[in-house]
Parts: sequence; C-alpha cells; structure tokens
Amino acid sequence: MGIFITGSWRLPVVMVGFGMFLLFDCITFHSRVINRIAQSAFAVYLITDYSASEKLLWVQLFNLKDLYQQPWAILRILGILLAIYAVCTLLDFIRQALFTVTIDRRCGHWFDLLWDKASNWKRNHPYPLPADASNAQTPMSNH
Repeated sequence: MGIFITGSWRLPVVMVGFGMFLLFDCITFHSRVINRIAQSAFAVYLITDYSASEKLLWVQLFNLKDLYQQPWAILRILGILLAIYAVCTLLDFIRQALFTVTIDRRCGHWFDLLWDKASNWKRNHPYPLPADASNAQTPMSNH
C-alpha cells in the first residue's frame, strides 16, 4: 500500500486537503470538551509515534494488513484508530492530573532550584578575568 501524498494522485489529495483546511479555517467553533481533547493531540502523536508503541500497536495488537481484505474493514480500522486515540488521550489526561498535583503545584519552583544550584556553582567556581584584559600580555608578546 502506497502513501497517497507521494504517489501519482498527490496533487488531488493535496488540493482536497488544502480546501478542507480553508473551509475549517473560516468556521468559528467553541467547545470546552473539544478544546480539552485537542490539548492532548500532540501527546497522542508522541505516544503513537514512539517506536516501542508502534510495534505494540501495529504489529502485536492490531495488524492492519490482516484487516484489509475483510468485510467492514474501513469501519473496523476506524474503530481501532478511535479507540487508540481515546486511550492515548486518557493517558495524557492522567499525565496532566499528575503534573497538576506535583510539578505545576508550585509554578517556577523547579526553575528556582536550578537557578540557585547554578549560581552556587558559579560562586564556588569563579573564573575571573584580568582587571584590564586589553593590556594583558600573552607569553608570545614578550619576545
């Protein structure tokens, strides 16, 4: 199976995709639920693009090559994709909740700790420049 964007039908696919982008760009839509789910879209991408999860999903759990010739293949594949998206979104919601009670609890605390550690290190390991660096002579200039 080829990828449509690189095959001989790439121009119509790109044109339809661009047209759909323009169509949905003009629509204003506000939904708290959709915005909450959309916040996790990048996390879903990162989870599913990780090589270990790719093997787990597409080789061990859902071998889509076996589904291509079966009846209702499109609906089965669509259901699998929606289920994977839902599970990954749920995992990201759990991650967000954990961050809320741990890291985000005191905003800037980790940065302050790192800054204190770096400034203590700088105080303990100073590298002072000569008072007048322009008049400092190098060993080769004495000759």
